[in-house]
Amino acid sequence: MIGIILLGSLVATLVLYFGYSLTAATTATATRTTASTTTSTTTTLATTTTTATTSATTTTTTATSATTTTTTTPTTTTTSATTTSATTTSSTTTSATPPTTTTTTSTTTTTTTSATTTTTTTTTYTTTTMVPLNLLVDPGAESPGLAGWTQTGSSNVLQDTGGLEFAGYNPHTGSACFAGGFGLGGSPSSLLQNVNLLNGMQNFSAAQLDTGTLHAKISFYYQSYYSWLYPYDDAEVTITFLSNTNAVLGTQDTGYQICSSNNPGWCYYNNLYSLPVGTRSIDYKMIFTRNSGTKITAYIDDNSLTLV
Repeated sequence: MIGIILLGSLVATLVLYFGYSLTAATTATATRTTASTTTSTTTTLATTTTTATTSATTTTTTATSATTTTTTTPTTTTTSATTTSATTTSSTTTSATPPTTTTTTSTTTTTTTSATTTTTTTTTYTTTTMVPLNLLVDPGAESPGLAGWTQTGSSNVLQDTGGLEFAGYNPHTGSACFAGGFGLGGSPSSLLQNVNLLNGMQNFSAAQLDTGTLHAKISFYYQSYYSWLYPYDDAEVTITFLSNTNAVLGTQDTGYQICSSNNPGWCYYNNLYSLPVGTRSIDYKMIFTRNSGTKITAYIDDNSLTLV
């Protein structure tokens, strides 16, 4: 009995012993498993970390690529802007064209230049009207002493500044006119002026004077004193064409001129005479003739002699 009890105790002890060992082994195995698991987990985490780092690096690289792309894009835009700014004459069509199209810009510039040239092309016409010179000196008796004229009559012609002989008989223009005079030496009174044509005021050459196409044009104003008791006195102009030796080539006479329609007042005379070939000068002569009384009451003003 006691042996059975001892055997049972031994068995129990063995069971306890082996049970403890099994538990310890299991625990150790469990521990090792846990450690292994932990290690595996750690390794996995490390791998994950490494992967994350790699991913981050990749992201960084991508960011760098993006940065490069972004930097390149503004540079291209700036270049395009510069090109556009350089085209001063760019139109709406050029703005709508992509910045890289250089050909379009060049075409626009050429077109603009052509348009500018067309706009600035102008034609100017100038018309010049030649007015013949009056070849006479002091044609209206304005100069003191009747400069340029020579007294050739029986009595002297006067410079009348208004009412010298009779009140109301005044100059046609200016401050004076020619008056027949007081007639103290008789009648007629006259004034003469010789006008040189060859190389004179208008610088005519001998060839020009001898073309046979030139004319002498004369004009003047005249008036006559009126009295119901006496006939009118006369005003007259003659022109004489002279050669280079003063030979007379021809003479033209206006005839006696009486201004009976205006008292006092002025009448106008003008005429055109052919210039004889060989003419080198002209004698222009005013003649005042008395028909009654003592004074020579005929007047002339604003003489003109031109070659046309």
